[in-house]
Amino acid sequence: MDFRVNGKEVGSEIRMNGRGSAHVEVNVAALLEAQPNEAIRKRSVLQKPYWDLERARIGSGREVLVEVVVNGIAVANKPVQADGPVHSVTFDVPSTEAAGSRCGSRRGAHESMFVLVDGKPIRRLAGAQSGAWLR
Repeated sequence: MDFRVNGKEVGSEIRMNGRGSAHVEVNVAALLEAQPNEAIRKRSVLQKPYWDLERARIGSGREVLVEVVVNGIAVANKPVQADGPVHSVTFDVPSTEAAGSRCGSRRGAHESMFVLVDGKPIRRLAGAQSGAWLR
C-alpha cells in the first residue's frame, strides 16, 4: 500500500532524463502466525493456496522480503516483520533504462509502475526470463 516512486503514486508514469536514482517508498503490512504453517510450506507452488503469505516467509521467523523488481528482476530487497503493523520501507534504485517496476513479495501482493528513462520504451523480457521471478 502507498507505493511511490520519486514521490508519485501508483498509476503514474515516471519520466527521468539520463541515468539517476529512483527513490522508492512503500508502506507494507503483513501478518504471519509465529509458527510456520508446514502444510502450506511443503506444497508445490502449483498447488493451492497459490498466493499465501506463508510462501513468502523467510526461514522459520516472521519476516518476509519486500522487493523492488525491475523488468522482471529483483534489484533490491529488505526484510520486514510480518507482525501486523504498517512498516515504512525505502529504496534508492539506479535507473539506467526504462522499466516496469513492482514492489512487493515473490509470493504476496504487489504494486506496479512504469519508469521511462530518456524517453526510451520499456524492454520486454522473453520466455523464461519474464517468469523468472516466480522461482
